Amino acid sequence: MAGQGDATRPNQSLKENLPENIVNLLTAALIWLFGVLVFLPMARRVDPKGLSILCGIIIFAAFTVFLVRGLTGFGETIRRLSEPLAQEWKKRKKETEDKIETRERINTLLQMATIIIVYLLYFPILRTMHPSINGLTLIITVLTMLFTLIKR
Repeated sequence: MAGQGDATRPNQSLKENLPENIVNLLTAALIWLFGVLVFLPMARRVDPKGLSILCGIIIFAAFTVFLVRGLTGFGETIRRLSEPLAQEWKKRKKETEDKIETRERINTLLQMATIIIVYLLYFPILRTMHPSINGLTLIITVLTMLFTLIKR
């Protein structure tokens, strides 16, 4: 009986945390939109050197806090999303390949897409601070993607 309770626990925590995660992700999206589309261009216009760096650091910190809070448990969401996608893929392609292997491939693709999207969201913020920071972040992103592929 203890095993049954453990199996439903991730499902319950996912349902309990989902509204809070969505609020945090929407807050991160608003910070990004206002920061990148309003405050950074305004800071560049007022003071091209100093103010845009300070504004970029503030936006970076706020965006990171809410993004990390929102992505808590996102790996579990990706795993749960990959199951129906794998079933649909097998149904459409009529492949004989193992369902678990298909699910793992889709899970890896979703993880890599998430990594790319997060990097692209940070790109305009990091660019205002310094171009080399953006380059280092790109290197870290590529290495993270390689490790994700190797881990599979």
